[in-house]
Amino acid sequence: GREMAVLDRYRELGVEGRELAMLLLRLGRGRLGR
Repeated sequence: GREMAVLDRYRELGVEGRELAMLLLRLGRGRLGR
């Protein structure tokens, strides 16, 4: 859902953008998890 939209947005930046997106999603999950 929302994560896929974020990945699609960062996909334009290429590999670096995708890695950044995954990192942001990981950080977001960690904060929301607590």
